[in-house]
Amino acid sequence: MPTLVEDATKQFDEALKQAFGAAADNVSVAAEKVGELVHSNKKINLNHVHRLINEGLVSSDASHREVSARVVASIALKKDRRVEAYTAGWLPNLLDAYADKKLNVRGPAQEAAVALVQSFNENALSFVLPLIFQGLDRIKKWQTKEGALNLILDFCALHPVQVSRNLPDIIPKAIEQIWDTRPEVKKAANAVMIKACSTASNADIEPFIPALVSAMADPTQVAECVHKLASTTFVKTVESPALAIMEPLLVRGLNENKTSVKRQTAVIIDNMCKLVEDPAEALLFTPKVLPTLKRIIESVADPECRDVVKRAHSTLLMAAGNVELSEDEGKVEFSAVLAALKVIIAKIPAAKNAHIDEATLNYVAGNGFYLTLARSFIPEKWSQSVKPYLLAFLDEHEIPHVTKDFREKCFKDNKLKIADDVIEEDVGEDLCDCEFSLAYGGMILLNNARLQLKKGHRYGLCGPNGAGKSTLMRAIANGQLEGFPSKDEVRTVYVEHNLQAEEADLSVLDFISKDPNFEGVLSRKEVSDTLSSVGFTDPMQAQAVGSLSGGWKMKLELARAMLMKADILLLDEPTNHLDVANNRKLKTYVGNMSHFVELRPEAKAYYNLEAATFAFKFPEPGFLADIKNKGKPIIRMNNCSYQYPGTTKPSINNITITCALSSRIAVIGPNGAGKSTMIKMLTGEVEPTTGTMWKHPSMRFAYVAQHAFHHIEEHLDLTANQYIQWRFQSGEDKELMAKETRKISPEEKARLEQPVNWEGEKRVLETIENRRKLKKSFEYEIKWVKLPDTENSWVPREKLEKWGFEKLLQIADDREAARANLQARPVTAIAVQKHLDNFGLGPEFGTHSRMRGLSGGQKVKVVLGAAMWLNPHILVLDEPTNYLDRDSLGALATAIKEFGGGVVMISHNREFTDHLAIETWNVEAGHCSIEGQVMEDKTKIEQIDSQETVDAFGNKQVTKVKRKLTRKELKAKLKLKKEAEKRGEIYEDSDLDDYEDE
Repeated sequence: MPTLVEDATKQFDEALKQAFGAAADNVSVAAEKVGELVHSNKKINLNHVHRLINEGLVSSDASHREVSARVVASIALKKDRRVEAYTAGWLPNLLDAYADKKLNVRGPAQEAAVALVQSFNENALSFVLPLIFQGLDRIKKWQTKEGALNLILDFCALHPVQVSRNLPDIIPKAIEQIWDTRPEVKKAANAVMIKACSTASNADIEPFIPALVSAMADPTQVAECVHKLASTTFVKTVESPALAIMEPLLVRGLNENKTSVKRQTAVIIDNMCKLVEDPAEALLFTPKVLPTLKRIIESVADPECRDVVKRAHSTLLMAAGNVELSEDEGKVEFSAVLAALKVIIAKIPAAKNAHIDEATLNYVAGNGFYLTLARSFIPEKWSQSVKPYLLAFLDEHEIPHVTKDFREKCFKDNKLKIADDVIEEDVGEDLCDCEFSLAYGGMILLNNARLQLKKGHRYGLCGPNGAGKSTLMRAIANGQLEGFPSKDEVRTVYVEHNLQAEEADLSVLDFISKDPNFEGVLSRKEVSDTLSSVGFTDPMQAQAVGSLSGGWKMKLELARAMLMKADILLLDEPTNHLDVANNRKLKTYVGNMSHFVELRPEAKAYYNLEAATFAFKFPEPGFLADIKNKGKPIIRMNNCSYQYPGTTKPSINNITITCALSSRIAVIGPNGAGKSTMIKMLTGEVEPTTGTMWKHPSMRFAYVAQHAFHHIEEHLDLTANQYIQWRFQSGEDKELMAKETRKISPEEKARLEQPVNWEGEKRVLETIENRRKLKKSFEYEIKWVKLPDTENSWVPREKLEKWGFEKLLQIADDREAARANLQARPVTAIAVQKHLDNFGLGPEFGTHSRMRGLSGGQKVKVVLGAAMWLNPHILVLDEPTNYLDRDSLGALATAIKEFGGGVVMISHNREFTDHLAIETWNVEAGHCSIEGQVMEDKTKIEQIDSQETVDAFGNKQVTKVKRKLTRKELKAKLKLKKEAEKRGEIYEDSDLDDYEDE
């Protein structure tokens, strides 16, 4: 006698047979009846249903394929948990039907597959994905591949968290399809990559996802992408989804031919792994990356790169719990989870007669597999993933025991290691109390640090350049800091030196009034009153923001921050550009710095510049002809004035100043008094409107501007080393050549074309070729227009000045000075890095990190190092204390003291200038008064006989420097020569060749 199951199954067979034979216009209705029967009749053998539908999907009869697809859609739309375990196996055949020759089959197949994806338990993704991946096999048709990728896209929208945990499997499959020849597949694969990677919910990596995807599709972009990531601020704990996204790029980066890219990639790996808290997360990262790192350690020629790779290898191994696994060993295995489930069910007596089929066991194990992979062991989630599917086989009271044992077994095999920090409580209302990590791609800044801010308290953020002070503040202001309250809860305002170019033409009043934070909130009168209260007069409020001095710009930023009524005010170097009076206004709080120094003695430099732990080292200036002592003036300005175009009065009026190699000059005065303008005249950036200016023909300037970053802002995608090589590759300073005093104006060009009288002939000067000494001056080799080189003439400097060729003389002098420096020091990567080392910028930041990712203090060091490359005689520093930390400030002070050339400093930092200056130029209202010691320094200049350089291969070379013999030395040499001749010997004095005759 037939059982109830056999009767129910027979009903299904008959209903399916009728549907196969239904007319074309009645197929949908017939298929719906079959689906409803499966849903309503609980006695139907679902294994049998699964088998017949699969047979129908691959039938040679197109109508059977269409009906089977429609039945699948009908069953899936019912979302019956009892049936769900049997439906996943239909996906491969449905995906094949996407490319069916009959169009009436394709549509129903697509609808059925999408309905199935929407019906699955969210935790079944790890079990379902391999079935979808079958549609991505190389032999599959492009419609099937596109369809499989679109199903993954559906999962991204439906279950993003589950997708993120499966990224290690999804990304390699999607990357393979990016290289497909069909544009439809490529497009779908790119969409999957971007959407799937976005599910990782890592705000640090998200902006770079398009670049990451492009680099995976185009290997030529790998190096550029690595450099972009090296400048990324990481503030989130790194988990396996983020590692899965990064792994393909980093593996390719390690396999790049360029050593610099290998090294940079290793640095990123090193720092990302330091932000991994759970070793199980890092284990997924080790199988492909560790062997590659090991291979580079054994093969790379650069010892410095090898050390960095070794460090990355060690950090990754440590992050993975000092366990090195193969690719298979590092994964949670589905087969192990399935075996555990079978063992647990076999222990239940009733299970022997329950005959639980393989489809159900596989599906339940698949749910447990994902939860184990995600290390989610919440009882409720496991119950939702087990109970609905075992109810048809076991009594309800037995299922909780199975679920509990199953969960505990998986937990035991993948136990998490969690350590709780001991936190000290403080008194007061918290504005913020969070734990976070912070890093740049090139360096870990803070790891699992705690930030607690109390209402009404003021905090000082101290640390050396590159420690991450500005990065931390910017992360807080941008809402990137993990656990930090949102802007709705706490109003945070960040004040930095960040005036945008498009804002420069706005008036001061409009600059504040049109701020999005104030529009519709504050009236123009309220804004004007607030500006007046901090010193902005009515004419100043109408002035363009771009015309303000650095100090007034900073004061404007502070005023804007005050108007925003912040709960937390973040001030990044607020005293930069402010004069002494304005600094005093800002210092309204006396903190506990002395107590901090007691705990951390290394911070003593915040009190005393001489307590700095290291010093910069400036190169010695080159020799200047006829300058016998350090006090002799090498630059002089007489009665000079300067008036900006469009203004009514001069900014600088009738000043007379001199500088020598021994000068240590402080330029002081209130904001807007004309200090920076005077310096621009001194350095040749602008020409005096009236008055005369003289400087030694061979003298070289180094100038670090108040807004120092303008020197490098167009080259931020270069490293500091590359920037200096670019700037000085020809021996000349490209920035110097761009100054006004080096550009030939149309009037000057017309003067050059005028003939001059030389040796009774009218000639037109073409170029100045060379220079040589002529008594106490110079003469220059002139090439004439339309005359051969053999007709070149040597013309005294005075004659050329009389003809009005001062600018050409200046260019020639600069060229000769650069040639002398190029002979002494080659512009190679090794030589440049050695130079940067003297400014506290090691290889990590000098050679291997782009300037875009450097901190403000590090950028100032780059600018300072570049300015000193040509061994200048006069160093001009406009607000040198801006951006530099106290240690670096002490290092700069020591270098200035020991420097063999002159130094001119504009600074509002009285401690800094009083510590160094022996002469003061007090600038007020465009006039300059000189105070202090101006007596000529009679210290004799000692010339060096040789100097050490490093060639392109890193070899040290000693170059003997030619210099004039003193009268006494020359007599001694001649005496030795005569004595040798008397003895009949041939006198050979190689040393004599290294000197010039008087």
